[in-house]
Amino acid sequence: MSLTVRQSKPKLNELLQKNKLIIFVGAGISVDSGLPTWEQFLKKFISFCEDINAIVDDSDFAKLIEHAKNNDLKHPETVAEVLRDKMFEISEKIGENFKNEYSRWILETFLTGEPNEKHNFIVQTDYPFILTTNYDNLLEKAAREKKLKKLSVSYGFSKADELAALLYNKESSIVHIHGSLHDSINNLIITAKDYTDIAKKYPGFRLVMQTLFLEYSILFVGYGAKDPHLENLLEEIAHYLDWSSRTDLPEYYIVLKNSEYDPIFEKFKLKRRINIIGIDNFEENNELLKYLKNKKPRKKK
Repeated sequence: MSLTVRQSKPKLNELLQKNKLIIFVGAGISVDSGLPTWEQFLKKFISFCEDINAIVDDSDFAKLIEHAKNNDLKHPETVAEVLRDKMFEISEKIGENFKNEYSRWILETFLTGEPNEKHNFIVQTDYPFILTTNYDNLLEKAAREKKLKKLSVSYGFSKADELAALLYNKESSIVHIHGSLHDSINNLIITAKDYTDIAKKYPGFRLVMQTLFLEYSILFVGYGAKDPHLENLLEEIAHYLDWSSRTDLPEYYIVLKNSEYDPIFEKFKLKRRINIIGIDNFEENNELLKYLKNKKPRKKK
C-alpha cells in the first residue's frame, strides 16, 4: 500500500532537517507553466514528424510514424529514437537541414512559460541538491526571481568536475541530469541511445549521481508511472543500491497519483527501497511541497 501525504510528512521532514533529503523534479512540475509531460512531448514529436513528412513524402517514414502512433507509450524512448534517426537520415539524403528544424521545434516546445507555484516551493526549500530530468530552466528562473543566487546557475553532465566540487563542499545546486536548453540541443538526453552515449562520454557524471544516490534520500515529484525517465532512474538505483534488507541507508519516495499505482510499483517498493506517496489530485502535491518549504525554508545567499 502507498503512503498518504499526511503519513509521509514526518519522515520527509526528519530527513530534510538532517540535510539528508534531496528532490528529483520531473516534467509534471512544469505542466502548470504550459510545458508538456513526457507523454505529451512524445505525441507532439510524432506530430512534428508528420509535418516534416508532409514536405518529403517518404513512404517508409510514413509507416514508422503510423506505427509510432500505436506504440508511443509502449516503447517511448525507442519510438523517439527511431523517428529522429529516420528524419535525420532523410535530411542528409535530400540535402534539407531538418536538424535545424528539430532544434527550433525543441526550443519552441521548452523555451516558454514562467515559473509556477511548484517551482517556487522547490527552490525556496533548503534541499542540499535539486535534480531534474527537465530541459527547461524554470527552476533557475524561479531562483533568480526569489534572489537565491547560488541556485540561479545550473549544472549538467558536461560539468561533472564542478558538480563533484559542489558535492564535496556541500554547496547546493540545480542539476540537469538529461541536459538543458543552456547546453547544445544535440546533447539533450531524449532517446535510450542518448542516455547510453552520455553515460559513456561522461563517466565522471555517473559517479557523481551514484554518490548522490548513496548520500541522500530522494523525493521524486512530477513523474508519471509510465515516464521512461523515472524508469531509467529506478533501474539505476536498483542496479547500484539494491540493499533492501538494510534500514540505515537512503530510501526513496515517489509522489504518484493513486490511479497510477499498480503491482509493479509494489515490486519497486519492496525491492528497491522505494516508497510510493499516493495522491488523488495535484493539490496534494502542492500541499506537500509547501509543507516542506515551510519546515525548512532556504536562506537567501
